[in-house]
Amino acid sequence: MNTKKITTLVLLLFVVASVGTIVAKERGAQPAPEAAIATAATEVVAAQPASHIEEQPVSAESVQAQNTSSAAVAPAAQEKAAPAKVVAYYFHGNMRCTTCKKIEALTTEAIETGFADDIKSGRVELKVVNVEESGNEHYIQDYQLASRSVVVARYEGEAQKDWKRLDEVWQLVSDKDAFIRFVQEQTTNLLKGQSS
Repeated sequence: MNTKKITTLVLLLFVVASVGTIVAKERGAQPAPEAAIATAATEVVAAQPASHIEEQPVSAESVQAQNTSSAAVAPAAQEKAAPAKVVAYYFHGNMRCTTCKKIEALTTEAIETGFADDIKSGRVELKVVNVEESGNEHYIQDYQLASRSVVVARYEGEAQKDWKRLDEVWQLVSDKDAFIRFVQEQTTNLLKGQSS
């Protein structure tokens, strides 16, 4: 084997060990990747006759490039592993009418009764937000709020992937069963990655 093949094989072993480390960490194991890489590299080099091994200087740039490429793999793997969750928001202001309070109560009931296990596991969350409080004004732009509203939003990790404003709650507020069914259906659709 020539030096290029040995270097390629050592780098390939490094990448395989890095990916193995990521998988092991996700499963809860405590790997020792440096030892595995060193052992694999030593075995590859030891298996070669001395006449075929040429010393190649290792530059700081090549080590940096190896570390950078393996570091780039880790966030991508972590991003794929991020669980999806749905946040059901009820947005209100400082002044609250009876209907607004009823929409909040029905939304809370719909989420808490329909998704108790998902709330415990962190897959569903309910947030009641006053858009008139400092720092919350951005929600008006984010979700194009024209009035007090219910919004369901799907996240993967920290990234919001989809959302839907449930304007129909205003027409359904006088029919508790229809209201709850509607909010639960919309939340379920987003949990499944569907929007309707």
